[in-house]
Amino acid sequence: MNMISFKGRNNILQNADRITRKVNSVYPHISESKSKDYISKVIEFSDFNSDVSKKMMNLSFRNAVKLDALRFRMPSGIELFKSIIYALKDKHIGNCYESARLAEIIAKINGQDNVYSMKTYVARNRSGMEIKLEHVVSVMTNQPIEAGKKYIFKNKDAVIIDPWFGITDFASKYVERLKNDFMHHFMYMPNNNLVSRMISKQAKTPQEYNALKKEKFFNPPIRFLLHEDDVLTKEQAKELRDEYPELILDDFKKIDF
Repeated sequence: MNMISFKGRNNILQNADRITRKVNSVYPHISESKSKDYISKVIEFSDFNSDVSKKMMNLSFRNAVKLDALRFRMPSGIELFKSIIYALKDKHIGNCYESARLAEIIAKINGQDNVYSMKTYVARNRSGMEIKLEHVVSVMTNQPIEAGKKYIFKNKDAVIIDPWFGITDFASKYVERLKNDFMHHFMYMPNNNLVSRMISKQAKTPQEYNALKKEKFFNPPIRFLLHEDDVLTKEQAKELRDEYPELILDDFKKIDF
């Protein structure tokens, strides 16, 4: 069994993180969903009929309409990827979908072919029913990826490139960060921190705490599903490389697991 050394793991993450950082720097843009969250907080602490609230609600509406209109016009094939770049570069707006697809574009332009834009799913409860998290990431893996099949990646199986959260990490660590550090972004992610505080108040002994923890804690798997939109081909990547030279990474070394 092949093992990745500590140095090798660091090199993999450093190279992959160049893609994440490029996504977040090459085309400065606003995230419609992050902007909406910020605006909601501003409105929460303002008078509903105040000028500030009205301006903020109008801005949130305009951002949503702008992004929806851009997505509605996104075709297939090479024009899909050009439209994604257009939204980020010229219209300065996007969300996790556009960021993940740009990561895929940058990776493939620079010779890294084993990158896939994938949706994320979480088990809603112990019955196994899954809920889509409405979050898209890029996954770098040597595993063959099939359309319509959901995957659980172990640490050595994949690196997750998530420009929207600014994370580049091996699959297992990424999943734990998603569940522990960013759970408040997702409606259906279990809040075990809250559960821990609750059972700490109930338990009178460490043994009782451990028993309650075993009963109440729910640590669902995160599964990844290939996005149904087109995957960027090698031929399309070559065309985009010529048209968007700003996406080329100097001295990028292809990542091998």
